[in-house]
Amino acid sequence: MPPVLERNWLGRRVTLRRVVDRSVDGRPLFGDVVGDLVTLTARTAVLHGRDGVVQVVLATIVAAKLAPPSTADELALEAVAARGWRPEHTAAIGGWLLRAASGFTGRANSVLPLRAPGLQLDDALAGARYWYTERGLPLRMQVPYEARRLLDAGLAERGWPADVDVAVLAARLDALRSVEHPGEPPVDLRAAPGPEWFARYRGGAGLAQPARDLLTRHDRAGFASVTLDGHVVAIGRGAVDDGWLGVTAVEVAPELRRRGLASAVMRALWSWGSAMGAERSYVQVSSANTGAAELYRRLDDVRGEGEALFWIGTFHQVVRGDSGLALPIFERSYDLAAQAGDKLTLSYAARHLGFAQGEAGRLDAAREKLEESVQLRREIGFAPGVAAGLLALAELAHRAGRRDEARGLLDEADAVAVVSSAHGIRRWITEARAELDQPR
Repeated sequence: MPPVLERNWLGRRVTLRRVVDRSVDGRPLFGDVVGDLVTLTARTAVLHGRDGVVQVVLATIVAAKLAPPSTADELALEAVAARGWRPEHTAAIGGWLLRAASGFTGRANSVLPLRAPGLQLDDALAGARYWYTERGLPLRMQVPYEARRLLDAGLAERGWPADVDVAVLAARLDALRSVEHPGEPPVDLRAAPGPEWFARYRGGAGLAQPARDLLTRHDRAGFASVTLDGHVVAIGRGAVDDGWLGVTAVEVAPELRRRGLASAVMRALWSWGSAMGAERSYVQVSSANTGAAELYRRLDDVRGEGEALFWIGTFHQVVRGDSGLALPIFERSYDLAAQAGDKLTLSYAARHLGFAQGEAGRLDAAREKLEESVQLRREIGFAPGVAAGLLALAELAHRAGRRDEARGLLDEADAVAVVSSAHGIRRWITEARAELDQPR
């Protein structure tokens, strides 16, 4: 854990331990502060936390680390994102939000489990299935994976196939580059889109009435477009809820991609969102969307590019089962995360590089990467991730025939999981122990 702040942490949430006073016998008394790092000078750091703005003198800081989002943070952002993409019909089963919009887009036609349903899982699923059947739709679940691991495991046990992963990327607007770049085309922003905007969305699918209704069913939405030679060639949509700008529907004519048009649209929406009172922005990106990484590269966002590439690699490794194709993508993600000082993404990239090495039979190389991932997660205080990493190392040790080492790693993983309330990981540990105890 570094004793000082790093400039590439600007815009990210950090935890600082600082000297706040001294006891009567001269011993230092410490206090912690958590918040978004918004300003960093040679002498002070300014954090924006839940209780407002806090200025900290650097000389008083004794420890600093990045603060990964909590489960509560993840679910709160999911709730905000749901308000930014409003379906025609909604209902609730306890803490499950049921949404339907004539089948247009997965997000608007799926269950979002923000809290427990208040029923046994099978009963909740039966109730949700009936609600969707009444509307002529299949039952689909949008599961925030990190926050709902037990539900994810329960659905898998019942034979539910996993769909493409979606990464939710977030940042403070004041940390993003929102100024226009020379040579960028002008971007038009309106409260309501015209026919050409709808025609550009999803290859014309936006012209259908359910799509029109879904896109415009918001009282604080803005629609960006770039027009060249009389034709709309790039679009994007922004929606502001609870201080967050949600960016969706960013599309560019295929023949004009990788020319900076998406970057221009994003910057225009960031500026519009700031004017509307938003302080942060989020975007939901499919792991199969290779264009997302290219967009972050053009925006000179090394951290965003590294994170996007990690999810692309995960899609190829986990969904398609192609670690050979995923390997160079993870390696590039690893390099970019190291360059940006993003230890969380670095730990994920190292972990999946370890998986790839293990699949190729290179067990020593796999162990090295998995150990690196665990160490990175210890440094940033990501305890559930440490438990998951120790579990992976235990499985690798078991595979290599080191059963006693595997048992020790599982014991350590379980202890970390208990302290961090990582109940889903404890379940996996129990399964790994049962497998380890089987006769040879």
